[in-house]
Amino acid sequence: MHFKSLTALVLFFISFNVVAQTKSDSLPKRDLKFNVELGLSANSYRGSLVQHYGSYTQSYHVGIRFSKKKLANGRVNFSYGNIEGQNSSFEYKDSKGNVIKTNNYFKTSIFSLAYELNIKVIERRKFVIQAILGVGAMRFTPYDQFENNLINNQSTRAAGETYSSTSLYLPLGLQFMYKLPQGYNIGMSANVMNPLTDFLDNTSKYSAYTTSDNVLMLKLFVSTPISLKL
Repeated sequence: MHFKSLTALVLFFISFNVVAQTKSDSLPKRDLKFNVELGLSANSYRGSLVQHYGSYTQSYHVGIRFSKKKLANGRVNFSYGNIEGQNSSFEYKDSKGNVIKTNNYFKTSIFSLAYELNIKVIERRKFVIQAILGVGAMRFTPYDQFENNLINNQSTRAAGETYSSTSLYLPLGLQFMYKLPQGYNIGMSANVMNPLTDFLDNTSKYSAYTTSDNVLMLKLFVSTPISLKL
């Protein structure tokens, strides 16, 4: 009796899998097309210590750009890199004229993940120019010249000035992409990160300038097409 029940159960599962496989085979397969991008950028900081973009550090980028032929294509971009700034002549004085010791140098590591829209501005057979507009999240950690973490060092900031090491940012820029055969591309872009924090350099009030912190990224990238059957 048990043998017959087991045999019936096995036959049921076999027939169920055959029917399911037949239905799956009869469904039309969809092509998921996208490009994987690898890039390297030169980053320049301006903010509390540096008034204008100047010295450059670097970041590494990995992205997935969706390849639908539309006015605006989406792109997911991950990056890791550093920014730094220095103003050795800066000193901050309080209302009584007393000099307050501040950090005159910082180096900040940044991990970021963003979703961007690449909006076509000009498109020709061999190239396309796109505007970049997006939203992302970053995690950043400022260090001094001795590689000491500055986040928990309250003496380098004004009293009561605390901040989170995570922030949103709003990338905005312009991109040029040259089209190669078989869907490959090479390109360059220039964009500003527009972080929603004023503490990339660890300080806000103790500032030589009133400029909000920002990062300029000049990026070179290559992309390769990927097509998956779903």
